[in-house]
Amino acid sequence: MVHFVIALAIWSVFLSPSHAGEFGIKDAGNAFDVTVTVHKTSHGKGATERLALNVAQGKLSSWLQTKNLQWPSEVRAEDHSFFLNLYQRSAAERAVFGRSELLRVGESVSRSQFTFRLFKSGIRVQPLQWSDIFAGIVNLTKQSDKISVLTHLELADRYPKDIPHGPVVQRIKTEIGVGFLKFITGADVTYAQTSGSFSSIPSKALPLAKMLHAHPYNIDISFVLIGKLRNTALRAVLCRIINQAQRGSKLSPAYLPIREFGQDACGTSASVFVNSISDEQIKEMRDEIDNSKLPSRGFAYDIVASFGEAPIILEARSATIAEKACQPEGLQACFQAFNRRPSVEMASLLAEMSAGDEHEFLAAAFSWQVWAWNGRPDALPKTKAASYPSIKIR
Repeated sequence: MVHFVIALAIWSVFLSPSHAGEFGIKDAGNAFDVTVTVHKTSHGKGATERLALNVAQGKLSSWLQTKNLQWPSEVRAEDHSFFLNLYQRSAAERAVFGRSELLRVGESVSRSQFTFRLFKSGIRVQPLQWSDIFAGIVNLTKQSDKISVLTHLELADRYPKDIPHGPVVQRIKTEIGVGFLKFITGADVTYAQTSGSFSSIPSKALPLAKMLHAHPYNIDISFVLIGKLRNTALRAVLCRIINQAQRGSKLSPAYLPIREFGQDACGTSASVFVNSISDEQIKEMRDEIDNSKLPSRGFAYDIVASFGEAPIILEARSATIAEKACQPEGLQACFQAFNRRPSVEMASLLAEMSAGDEHEFLAAAFSWQVWAWNGRPDALPKTKAASYPSIKIR
C-alpha cells in the first residue's frame, strides 16, 4: 500500500512547484501600500482582516529592516525569510506601526487579498545587519523551546564553529531517537524491517523522523520526509536524509526520484556504489527475485533490495547444523532459515546457492553484504554478474 502511495506522490511531491502567498510593497509617498494574500479564517471577515494586517506589517517590517542589508554570499536569496523568521523569535524589540487604512479587498473561494496603506509617520523599525541576525539566531539555539530540533541541526551543520553539535545531538536522542541519529550519521543499526507496508505514515516532519528512528533506512519513510523538507531551508538536513536513504532499498518506487533529486540538490550519496543503481540493474534484480521466489519480506529480501549494502549490525555467531540442513531443500528453504536466524555463514551459503542456480545478482548482493560484515578486507568478492554496479572502496 505504501509503495502505491509513494508512486502517486512522486508527481505531487517532487515535480509540483510550491505555491506561496502573494505580497507586494509600493511606496505611496507618505505611506506604503502593502498587498498580502491570506487564507480565510473560520472566525469571520473581521478576524481575516486582522490576520492580513498583521501579515502586512510583518512583511513591511522585514523589508524595511533588510532593504540595505548585505547578506553573506553563502546565504541564498530564498533563505532570507528563514533567517529573518528565526531572528524575530529572538528579538526583544518589535517594530511599531501607527495609522493604517484598508484600500482594497479581493476574494476567492479559500483566500482573501488585502491592500493596506500603512502611514510612514507612525512606523518605527530598526535596520538590521547580518551580525545582528546571526547573533540572535545563535542565542536562539540555546533555547530549545523556541526552535525545532531539525532546524537546530540545520544551523549546527551550517555553522559548526558558532553552533556546536553537542546540544543538538542530545536533543535528537531525546526528541526523536537514537535510531534517527544513527541513520543521518551513517552508522550501522540493529535490524528493523526496511521494506513492506505500514498502516499509515505521518504527514509532518518530526513524526516522520521518529518513524525513521524505529525503521532506519526505510526508503519509503525517507521519501515522504524528503518531500516535506524539499521546499524549506533545511538543505543540510535534507541532504543527510537523501544521501543515507540511497543505502536502503533500490527496489522501492521511491528510489529513482530520490536518486535523481539527490544528484541535483546534493551531488553526493552515502551509497558504496559509484554511479548509483541504474534502471536496467533494478530490472535485472527484480527478475531474479521473481525467478528465485525470494519472499518479499524479511532480512534476506532487505539485503537483496539494498544490493548488498544494508547498514545493519549482525550478531557474530555461526550457523547451526540444522540451519545449514536447508541446502538440499533449495534456496527458498534457506531464505527462510536466514530470516529466522541470520548469520554471515548463512549469507555466504545463500551467495553460493544463488550462484549455483544462476541468480547472479542475488549472489553478488549476498557476497557484497558478507564482505561488508567481515570488515571489508582487501580481497573483494568474486561474482559472475558482469553488469552488477561498481562499488567504491573507501
